[in-house]
Amino acid sequence: EKAPVVRLEVHQFNADNCPAFVALSYTWGVNDGYPLVIDSTVCIVRLTLYKFLYYARPETGPSCWYWIDELCTNQSSLDEKNYIVPRMKSIYEKASKIVIWLG
Repeated sequence: EKAPVVRLEVHQFNADNCPAFVALSYTWGVNDGYPLVIDSTVCIVRLTLYKFLYYARPETGPSCWYWIDELCTNQSSLDEKNYIVPRMKSIYEKASKIVIWLG
């Protein structure tokens, strides 16, 4: 059975002037190949992230902002990962809520 498509929009904010957001911490696991549509581009993600986004939709609504490292960081850019990783503590501290998702 084919998984339903989860659709998202990406917005970029200045770290010093961003709306309240939820930081997601989750288990990565293997990249299972589940589709998300982000701003009309198909992105393949891990099952744990897909499940979170699929099940969280009804309760979060369209105005809930998330910081999700797999989606907010270019995972194929070592320079970007090297820039973000030391700042992750600050990102999580600024979050209005932290959700831990084990899948």
